[in-house]
Amino acid sequence: MLKEEKPLLVGGGLEVAEGNPKIIVDSFALFDDVLRKTKRISLRLDKIDMEDFAKLDQLLDNNKGNTDVRLVMSIDGDSIEVFPEQPKQIQITDEFFEEIHQLFGRTDFIEVNS
Repeated sequence: MLKEEKPLLVGGGLEVAEGNPKIIVDSFALFDDVLRKTKRISLRLDKIDMEDFAKLDQLLDNNKGNTDVRLVMSIDGDSIEVFPEQPKQIQITDEFFEEIHQLFGRTDFIEVNS
C-alpha cells in the first residue's frame, strides 16, 4: 500500500514509555476505499466557531451526494444531534476534504462513519 503513494487512513494510539512517545498503528486502509464505503459523516459543530456555520453550510450545499451528514453538538457533556430544515447529503471526495482544510485550517471536527 505504501508503494502506491496514495493517501492512507491510519488508526492507532499514542503510547508514552519512559518519556518517549510512540505511535502504535493498529489499522490502515487506502483513503479512497474508506471514502467509498462511508455511509455517514458527523460534523462536530461545537468544535468550530459559530461564525463559520454559514461557510460550512455553503460547502455542504456545493458537494451534494449520497452520504448522510450528521450535525452534532456537545451540550453539558451530552452529544445532541442538530436537524436542519433540509437533511444534508454530500459527496465525499479528496477535494471536499481539501476545501474543508482551506476554509477551516483543520479537519478534526469531522468523524467518518462506515
